[in-house]
Amino acid sequence: MTTQMVSGSVPLDEARRNIRETQRVNAEVLQQFHEVFYNATFTWGMTSFTGIGLTKAPSDLWMYQELLTIHRPQTIIETGTYQGGSAMWFAFLMDVLNIEDGRIFTVDLEDQRDIRARHPRVTFLEGNSTDPAIVKQITAHVKGPLLVSLDSDHASDHVRTELDVYGALCQVGDWLVVEDTNVAWESDGGARAGAEGYLRRHPGEWFQDILRERYLVSMHPGGWWQRVAACPHHAASRKGSHAARRRLDVPDLSEAQR
Repeated sequence: MTTQMVSGSVPLDEARRNIRETQRVNAEVLQQFHEVFYNATFTWGMTSFTGIGLTKAPSDLWMYQELLTIHRPQTIIETGTYQGGSAMWFAFLMDVLNIEDGRIFTVDLEDQRDIRARHPRVTFLEGNSTDPAIVKQITAHVKGPLLVSLDSDHASDHVRTELDVYGALCQVGDWLVVEDTNVAWESDGGARAGAEGYLRRHPGEWFQDILRERYLVSMHPGGWWQRVAACPHHAASRKGSHAARRRLDVPDLSEAQR
């Protein structure tokens, strides 16, 4: 596999090696910029799409655009709706990419949506993303390919539970994004700790793709996953085809599997 660059085609594995080396050589500078970017909440905190808030880094939003273009998911599951801007972003991309019958299911504890955050592709569910009743409603309509975006409660236990629930829905080739792995607290390891704990119990099932971090600023370092092997604990078939401590200088989450 190759990717297009200004200088021509480059093998993807070579691009990944270049990204890792750039991160290694410039680790201190990148960490400093990341902390400035994150702590200045007028950056990601004021991001919007069509005027609707979504609190994400523009580089991560652009990477989602690439994933939708490549993967063409029929279903997107988003936990953590906020004002609804990211669900509208996904719906817009599905429209532009002409993904026929594509649907987005977005879940939040309470309805904070902007009044403009309405689209026929988007179904909003109010409640806990791990509530069996909520999960049942979503699962009944999942059709692959699937993309999952986890951006609700970032406490490690909650993230692990979300991964158990929604990771099981992903078939080989599907994508799952664990958001905000850049944040942890003294009392809790946050999304990253939850993800690491999950991967230790599911070795060899996921590929963490550093290519998705090539803009060198991502709020989800190590959080861009593609399923590469089925989970032996979840053999059921699915419809369709197939914040105190903020760090970048950490190994890939996939290394937790070794």
